[in-house]
Amino acid sequence: MPVSDDAGPLLVRAGLLTEPQLRSAYEQATRSGESLVEHLIKAALVGEDVLCDFFRERLLVPRVGPTDLGRITPRVLSLIPAEMAAEFRCLPLAADSHRNLALAMADPSLTHAVDEVRFWTSMTIYRVVAPARAVARALETHYGVRTPLLPPPETVAREPRATPLPPAEVVDDVFGEDTPIPIPVPFDETTGRVVLIDPRSLSDSLVAAEHRRETPMYPQSETAMREAMRQLSGATDRDAVCNAVVSFLHHLCRRAAFFVLRQGELGGHVGLGIGIRIASLRRARLSLEPPSTFRDLVRTRLPYRGPVRDVVSRDFLIEALGWAPGEMLAVPLTMRERVVGVLYGDEKIHALPDDHLTAVARAAELALERVLLARKNVIEDR
Repeated sequence: MPVSDDAGPLLVRAGLLTEPQLRSAYEQATRSGESLVEHLIKAALVGEDVLCDFFRERLLVPRVGPTDLGRITPRVLSLIPAEMAAEFRCLPLAADSHRNLALAMADPSLTHAVDEVRFWTSMTIYRVVAPARAVARALETHYGVRTPLLPPPETVAREPRATPLPPAEVVDDVFGEDTPIPIPVPFDETTGRVVLIDPRSLSDSLVAAEHRRETPMYPQSETAMREAMRQLSGATDRDAVCNAVVSFLHHLCRRAAFFVLRQGELGGHVGLGIGIRIASLRRARLSLEPPSTFRDLVRTRLPYRGPVRDVVSRDFLIEALGWAPGEMLAVPLTMRERVVGVLYGDEKIHALPDDHLTAVARAAELALERVLLARKNVIEDR
C-alpha cells in the first residue's frame, strides 16, 4: 500500500482498521469527495471518539471540544483563509505572543496541511485534535463553508432552536496525571488543555514559581526538566544536545536513547539504562522504507506513546537496546520541519507531563538550530 499523508496507515498499525478496509475506504472517499476521516465516520468504521482518543493517547495530540471551537476570536480566524480551512478541515484555535498557533484538526496526522498553514502564517504550528463533526460545524459557523459531515440544509432547518449557552465562568484549573501546565491556557480542561509554549516563556514561569516558593506538582519531572533546560541553553554541539535530552528522559524512564536520522534510516547514537550497550546501539540501523511505527512518526512528525506491535520496530529495538518493551515513547526532533532524530524512552517510573516533554523537545530543536548556525558561521569565517 502506498504511503499516504493521513491517519490511514497509523490506524491499520494500531489495529483499528484492516488493510482491505483501508483500501476500500480510500476508493470510496475518493469517489465521494470526502476526506478519509469523514468517510470512516460516515461508514461507521471508526467512531469520532475512538479517533480522538487515538490521537490524544497514542500521538500525544491535545483534544478540544465543540465549545472551544465556538469561542475562536475573529482575530485568530483571520490567520487562515476560508479556502485553506475547508480544504484541510482545520481551524486556527489560538495564537500567543511567541507566534505559536494551535491548529484544531479532524486529522492531525496531515503533515502537508500543517506545512501549508505554517508557510501561510509564518508561525510555529501546534496540532490539536477535535471531533470531525464539531470541526464541520465550526467551519460552517465561522467561515460559511459546508463539508460532507454536515446534515443536509433542509434537515438543519427543521431542527429545534438550540438553547443558548450560559455565560462562561472562570473555574479552577483541573489537570490529569500527564497534563499539568505551568502557564494556564483556557481550553478543554478534561484533556489537559492546549499548551502553547515556548521554552523562553516556560523558563520565565519556572523562575517565578521559585520566587513564590511553590511546591512542584511533579517534582521529579520538573527537576529533570530544569536541568535539561540548563544543559541545552549552554550546548555547543550535537552530542551535548543529545546527552541532555536522553538524561532528561532517563530520570523518568528506565531506558532512554537517541536515534539519529541519516539518509533514510535511523541509527543509534546515545543511550542510558539497564542493558544498553553503546557499541550495539551505534551499530543498529532501521530503514524507513518498510512500514513501521518509526516510519509513521518520522512521516507525521508526531510523537508516539503506545505498544510496539510491528515486527520491524521490535527487531530494531532488540538490536539497538537488547530487548523490545511492551510500550514505548518516541518523540521526533525537527530542524526546519525536517526530522533529524528521535528521542526514545520506555518503562516509565515517574509521571511524565506532556507539556514538560514538549518544552524539552522544543528547547532541543532550538539548541540544534543554534549549533548548526554557529558551525556555519565558523566555516564562513575561515
